[in-house]
Amino acid sequence: MIYEPGEQFTDFHQSREILRMITGRRGSGKTTAGINEVGYLLPKWIKDNYGVTETRWAVVSFYRHDLPIFFMNWFPQAQFSHTSGKMIIDHEEGISVEIFFFSGSADSYRWYKMPKDEQGKRHKVEHVRFEYSKLKAFEMTGYFIESADHLPELRRELNGRIGRYPRKCPVRFGIEEES
Repeated sequence: MIYEPGEQFTDFHQSREILRMITGRRGSGKTTAGINEVGYLLPKWIKDNYGVTETRWAVVSFYRHDLPIFFMNWFPQAQFSHTSGKMIIDHEEGISVEIFFFSGSADSYRWYKMPKDEQGKRHKVEHVRFEYSKLKAFEMTGYFIESADHLPELRRELNGRIGRYPRKCPVRFGIEEES
């Protein structure tokens, strides 16, 4: 499968800002853009500009536990371990992308169970249990958060961990998707 980004994602893919946001309506391709950015486009750019061939990414989702399947649809060569939540994507250009998937849950809510207010908007859950212990010493090139608007407390933790892999990583990236 060949990724051809929609016109609304051209500026996003060309930007090399440390922190970037993807926004759009449901079904607009935000997740697909993020998957291709961390799964191939940024690692290739890092290799072409700095000669670094190995990158490590944290991919975080609040409610979507099938995100590894979407990565494997785009990168069929990927090897995924369900027990560790780790995926390795080796590209023909000699690029190796390591991805760790993290998920969270609210105490008693999921996105589709959250109550709506008078305007029909769903309330955000403020207290989210995440696999913080796994993130405490996690060294990564960057991250991709799906539904970042529901995970404000996680942004600070992730921002402090980026740019630490490989050891003298010349760049770092945070990609956040909001609906």
